[in-house]
Amino acid sequence: MPVDTMAAAPRRGIPMTTPTSRTDPGVTAWLRALDRLRPTPEPHRGESLSREQALLLLRCDEEILDALCDRGLPHAGQRPQERYDTSDLMNLALSSGSNRSLPELGAAFIARVAAASPPDWVAPHRWKLHSRSFALHSEGCGEAPSWSHRRPAPESFGGSCLEWREGGELQMGDAASAVPASSASAALSLTGRLALVGEVRVVRSATLRDLYREVLETIEYLAQPRSLGIDLEAVKRMQAGDCAGLSVLLEHECRRAGYTAVARRGYLLGLLGIGEHCWVEVLDDDERVKVLDPTLPIVARHGPRPRPTPAFTAFCLGSISNRLLPFDCSVAESIVEHECGGVVAPTHSIVAIEPDKDGER
Repeated sequence: MPVDTMAAAPRRGIPMTTPTSRTDPGVTAWLRALDRLRPTPEPHRGESLSREQALLLLRCDEEILDALCDRGLPHAGQRPQERYDTSDLMNLALSSGSNRSLPELGAAFIARVAAASPPDWVAPHRWKLHSRSFALHSEGCGEAPSWSHRRPAPESFGGSCLEWREGGELQMGDAASAVPASSASAALSLTGRLALVGEVRVVRSATLRDLYREVLETIEYLAQPRSLGIDLEAVKRMQAGDCAGLSVLLEHECRRAGYTAVARRGYLLGLLGIGEHCWVEVLDDDERVKVLDPTLPIVARHGPRPRPTPAFTAFCLGSISNRLLPFDCSVAESIVEHECGGVVAPTHSIVAIEPDKDGER
């Protein structure tokens, strides 16, 4: 997905318990998806998801997960303490046809957005944002712990940051479902109020249009860990990438053609709450910055009822979506970081949004 699904807080109304077999597509469909799986290669693999977390992401019966493991789904450890690679499970779910896994729900959301019309993609919205980031340690937090969190930059897309402060509580989601309490030894909470707006922009350069379409038509979407997603040579070799990989490749091609371009990291609002996303900002022939986002049209194909969306594909070639929240952060940088004991520690963020109805009055 264009986002880390496990980082998104579940939207109210979506059950987060393991479903029953009555609603699963059947073990045969899952096994077919496993046969098509391209496992995350070493040294980029990271079996960090527990069995419980895997079931939350896949939303399938335990018997189906057991059958997948017996057939060869990569994992570390022995049942019931096994652990899984997040990207493996996301790619498995996207091709499962279950229509209920978290990655598929994310793709369905993007498909619904793609089926809308330009006014829906640019209308102004106000949001309340709540973020809680955890530092993950195996032996506790080290000396002199510190946090750094990029400030959102909606101003670059015509929006505004109405409030941004430390503190506040998550209004949605349960951190315990995504982060084991034993490994979360430090945390940072942030609260914000944001006004976002989109804008239709047309790419003037025929070269940029051709580069965008080439990536759209030749590169496969594949969820990947951060280290692999920003590896340009790996994306070229695999002819596949996630939003980071697609953006890194398109940034490279734009620069090679002589254009000023940067692959940006930010948030995509509305994907089961919120999630990280990447896109390319390029200076067009008319000296205006255009947003090139090949990922969303590609992911829309994974929706429950894939269908051509030429208007949305054209919109993602240059225009600014009202669901994009940029940060002052390149694709190779992190929105949030934790350092202790002189070492940058891995982190996990849970971010939730809700409409700022008070601010819209």
